[in-house]
Amino acid sequence: MSTLSTQHDAQEYRQRFVLAFTLVAMVFVVLFCRLFYLQIIQADYFKETAQRNSIRMRRALAPRGVLYDRSGVVLAESRPSFNLMWIPHEVKDKDRMIQLVGRLLGRDEKELRATLEKARVRYGNRPLPIVSDMSRDELALVESAKLSLQGLVVDVQPVRHYLHAGFAAHLMGYLSEINQRELDKKEFAGYRQGDFIGKYGIEKTYERFLRGRDGGKNVEVDVRGRELRVLGEIESTPGNNLYLTIDFKTQKAAEEAMDLQEGALVALDPRNGDVLAMVSRPSFNPADFSTGVSSKIWADLTTDPHHPLNNRVLQGTYAPGSTYKPFTAAAGLESGKIQPNTILGCPGSYTLGGHTYRCWKRGGHGSVNLHKAIVQSCDTYFYKVGVKVGVNQIAFFSRSFGLGGILGIPLTGEKGGLIPTAEWKMKRFGYKWMLGETPSIAIGQGYDLVTPLQLATGYAAIANGGKVFVPRLLRKVVDPGGLLIEKTEPVLKRRVALSDENLALLRKGLEGVVNEPGGTGSRARVPGIVVAGKTGTAQVAAHYTGSLSAIPYKYRDNALFAAYAPAEDPQIVVAVVAEHSGHGGSAAAPIAQKVLAAYFGVVEEEKTASAQEGAGHD
Repeated sequence: MSTLSTQHDAQEYRQRFVLAFTLVAMVFVVLFCRLFYLQIIQADYFKETAQRNSIRMRRALAPRGVLYDRSGVVLAESRPSFNLMWIPHEVKDKDRMIQLVGRLLGRDEKELRATLEKARVRYGNRPLPIVSDMSRDELALVESAKLSLQGLVVDVQPVRHYLHAGFAAHLMGYLSEINQRELDKKEFAGYRQGDFIGKYGIEKTYERFLRGRDGGKNVEVDVRGRELRVLGEIESTPGNNLYLTIDFKTQKAAEEAMDLQEGALVALDPRNGDVLAMVSRPSFNPADFSTGVSSKIWADLTTDPHHPLNNRVLQGTYAPGSTYKPFTAAAGLESGKIQPNTILGCPGSYTLGGHTYRCWKRGGHGSVNLHKAIVQSCDTYFYKVGVKVGVNQIAFFSRSFGLGGILGIPLTGEKGGLIPTAEWKMKRFGYKWMLGETPSIAIGQGYDLVTPLQLATGYAAIANGGKVFVPRLLRKVVDPGGLLIEKTEPVLKRRVALSDENLALLRKGLEGVVNEPGGTGSRARVPGIVVAGKTGTAQVAAHYTGSLSAIPYKYRDNALFAAYAPAEDPQIVVAVVAEHSGHGGSAAAPIAQKVLAAYFGVVEEEKTASAQEGAGHD
């Protein structure tokens, strides 16, 4: 009995031993598998995680290239921006840290939280900007509390700095954060979410030159986030510098002359198409976009009924009014329908098909030849010339001067305007051209629409002997070390279909507009400089008449003036559109006069004296 009992106990002992051994073996197998997984399979992951705990990768954005005017005056450059960055995996207590930053810098905690959440959507687990572009005082406060701000670092990055607030805003353009649609394009390969790129103007057109190559460094930090040493660094390379065609002095004078006047002004060099000045009113401040435009400013800009973001110089289309008359004259001369001494009577009106077309001078101009018609801006003369020539011939010659078509300025959004033909009307409305429509388009009303840039280009072609240039904005590109990268040359678009003799007749008439008795452009005179030009007044609403002050603002006539100087050797052409301001002679010509005077260095006293002589009507 005892023997059986002993055998049973031994068997039970062996079963327990096998079970215990099996359990222990299984535990060791599990541990071994786990260790194998952690040390072999996941080795790279945990190695990278460990490095990330002790090494920070700091990206260094490259400064954008400098923008200079044609003489080397700095217009835009980069300045350092001090940003407080939030490192997600190093901040232990999010709420406490937000409270601390809010108290330290006097910032609203709700705004800080909203900024952080917005940044998290954009940047993921990368360092997040919680306070951007800190002032020097804020920077000092952050540095003094550095030990308390574990998981937050100060990052210094370049931001765009426009040295002259609002200067040439529509020409210079602005920067904004790249969006996903742009990131998907090949041209933006290498860009990252959060990068700022040119979205408008020069900044957009020449992004490829202005953007530099980003650098960065690996920094070893301790458990408190304090930097110990730099382990490796790649220097950033600044973008290339651009020398523009813009002339600082002329641009400044143009901005001051336009002041709060809605409209547009553009100045060109007729010898090569260089843009010397470009002003569009109302305007905006590019600096508002440098670190990210606020939602309020963006809403104000995009909902403003006066459209401050539109560049009226190349996007505004206006009836040219009497500034169009030289192009009608060109069609009449070159087609042989009129001669310089062809006399056409002006009793103050012209009747065609039972409809009467009024001249601006109610009493009429009497017997009028070409020269007198241009100098005194006789409507009746050009009504009759237009009927003689016809709409298609007027359009042909006007378009050859650059009116009614895209000129190719290297800025986005340029509009073509409209110079009508009989074929255009049939295609657009399904009706034939009526002879009674021709008098209006002959004096720059009716369907005629041009941009200020086209108007300036057309007058430049008159001034330079018939050459139409593509407007140029960039003279050269140089690298940060001063090495020439690219140099642009003037581009001749076409030559006008007009003889030298007929161009000379037009120039003589335009010179008389400003300098002869009875000329409508006398307020554009500049002492010591012979100015040639043409005034224009374009109706906005035909049913409103009477004094300017009695007409609602939006229905008042637009005032225009186009001029070049010196008449004998033109160096500059200026086109002005002063919206809802009345007559070109009294409203637009004085604006152009100030720009011309500044370009030629005429002193203020002389400018004032000149501006007080005569007013002109048209």
